[in-house]
Amino acid sequence: MSTPRPLYSKDAAAALTQRERAHQRLHERIRLVLDRLGECESFLDIGCGSGQYLRAVAAHGVPHIVGIDESSDRLDEARRACPHAELYIARADELPFADRSFDVVLAAQVLHEIAIFGRPGELLQVLREIRRVLRPNGRFIALDHLDPGPGQVRVRLPQPVRSQLDYFAQRYQFRRISVEEYGDGTLWLSRRDLQDFVTKIWALGTAIEALEMRETHCPFGREQIETLLKEAHFSLREWLAFEEISEDLKEHGIELIEGTSWPRKFLCVAIPFPCGRRESAPTSSAASTCAVI
Repeated sequence: MSTPRPLYSKDAAAALTQRERAHQRLHERIRLVLDRLGECESFLDIGCGSGQYLRAVAAHGVPHIVGIDESSDRLDEARRACPHAELYIARADELPFADRSFDVVLAAQVLHEIAIFGRPGELLQVLREIRRVLRPNGRFIALDHLDPGPGQVRVRLPQPVRSQLDYFAQRYQFRRISVEEYGDGTLWLSRRDLQDFVTKIWALGTAIEALEMRETHCPFGREQIETLLKEAHFSLREWLAFEEISEDLKEHGIELIEGTSWPRKFLCVAIPFPCGRRESAPTSSAASTCAVI
């Protein structure tokens, strides 16, 4: 039986788990998801990682909890966090579940990785698979990074953080980082460059650095998400932009001199609508991409 090749190495998975456990805003993200579960008897977490959402949903009283991930190391952490969850090594573009299996499917900070590292068209296929396994009145909850759009801001950085910016600019591979420096020590940066930098500082010098240098935390705008959902036969029911970039700047002692703060995360809730035919259940070849953990 073949299994998907994980995006993360064992050491990178450990770095991610450590980050998730220490992240101060994770509790608020989890609360936003729990508030939107509704009447939920069955829950699927795509890219469940270390199982923080699984544990919270279990404590919320949902009886049937399932998680998938490509990394067995991440699933080991998820098992410790939520022992009674069903866990599978699987890819999101071929979910090893029957049609209409779940009331709620969650993808928390997963869609951008599929968009960046997946095959052409894979993200749309993932959304279609999510729709297939959702019950007719089910809900798809997505939480991910939000593109701040074009424009520049002027900032002042403490010297240690400025050194980190130089290091980041040398190693970032997704695009060239452009910095314009003034004599008073302030810098002009694009909103996207600043967002990618401050949300990746934690990864510098860790086992996850190489992977983080290949992706952006500015992947999606609302219009792009709405278009993808429509193509996958979803109806967008709620859109929430949250987590102001000013919180990250304050955490690292960065002063915003010119420009205004912006939300760097989004949460959306979508429901499936009929598309004229019912997709078939997974074939045996699809099942070969998963393994029970």
